[in-house]
Amino acid sequence: MNKCPEYRLRLFLSVDLVGSTAFKSNPNAGWVDRFKHFYREFPRIVDLVYRETKSCRNDNMELTSGPKLWKLVGDEILFCCRVQSLQHLSCATMAFLDALEQYGSIIDEDPDTSTLDVKGAGWVAVFPAENVSLKIEGSNIRSTKDGVDYLTKGFEAEADAKPAQFDFIGPAIDAGFRSSKNASADRFSSSVELAYLLADAANKNLFLRPFSYHGRSPLKGVHRNAPYPVISINSERDPLKRDLLARERVLTNDQEAAPLHLREFLQAYMELNGLELPKLKLKNDSPEEMPPSSYEKFRESWDVTSKGTKEQDDSISEAEKPASDAPNPAPLDDAIKRFAEHVSAQAKSFNTAEILERARIAQSTASLVARQIEAQRRALQVPIPVSKVKNSGKNDDSTTAKRTDKKDSD
Repeated sequence: MNKCPEYRLRLFLSVDLVGSTAFKSNPNAGWVDRFKHFYREFPRIVDLVYRETKSCRNDNMELTSGPKLWKLVGDEILFCCRVQSLQHLSCATMAFLDALEQYGSIIDEDPDTSTLDVKGAGWVAVFPAENVSLKIEGSNIRSTKDGVDYLTKGFEAEADAKPAQFDFIGPAIDAGFRSSKNASADRFSSSVELAYLLADAANKNLFLRPFSYHGRSPLKGVHRNAPYPVISINSERDPLKRDLLARERVLTNDQEAAPLHLREFLQAYMELNGLELPKLKLKNDSPEEMPPSSYEKFRESWDVTSKGTKEQDDSISEAEKPASDAPNPAPLDDAIKRFAEHVSAQAKSFNTAEILERARIAQSTASLVARQIEAQRRALQVPIPVSKVKNSGKNDDSTTAKRTDKKDSD
């Protein structure tokens, strides 16, 4: 039986090669092999770091699901992960930040790739309401499970397990891609919703990276073009550069954003712009949070749609029952045959006038019963046997011949 999909939050992570265009224009760079290395090694490092992080495990030490490859867009690799808690979200994000640092160090150590670097960004999106999962099957795109006209629990679960076979669209996806443009090699860019959750996690000592706030700047088409908070997490891997940036912040009075203040500011921003606060439980084994009102509305609509679809399917199934389930008109055919044989047997004992009268009655009765049978056949949609259609033509010819013989004899 199909069930309504649960409220879920997915984390999207992006890594992009900085300086790739200039690198590819250098005929001596051997860029094809370098890019193959990036596409192969970076996902491997993300998976390895995630598995080695103890906080990515439940209390019984079972490994939670980490970031999975979603798709490639030019020089960019995108990952997707359904997150179950603030603890899970923090672990996946920190593993990705560590992977950025590790792969950046590999680039730094190779003189041939000294002009390249990596930058990262992240955002979250709520499903199934507001944002939508689409399954890609060749040239076909489906938004529901095959053979079902409405969204199901199994469809969304498949998207969680195999994001590479899906695409995801919606306002949070658009805002995430837009906000990722603020990323740089030393700044991991975060969407408003992701920063809100990570600041909450940091305030509970689950996330250990510092935040920076860079004011607000409009993002085209996002939140009605309202000035959008630009938030980053320090991803500078060079200790000397980190020290220089810290001293620069002192001079410019650009302090790190305290997690508690950042969380409160972002909550006020979302409420002002009519955005729902994303919901996540604290830890993997914590009680579930109450889903937001948008999901409750989705569930109510889902209940109505699934019930209506089931009733429609039941009606169609009833109408498509085979004709063999209907009453069989064969007993009426047999009755006519027996009546005709009875009349024929009795006719031998009557004179000509009586025979003709009996024959007229039999013929009238047979005609009446035949019309009733035909009406019943049409009502029950029972096809006329082929043998009867063929015999009907012979009977007509025979009757015509007998009438002609009688006329000649008269």
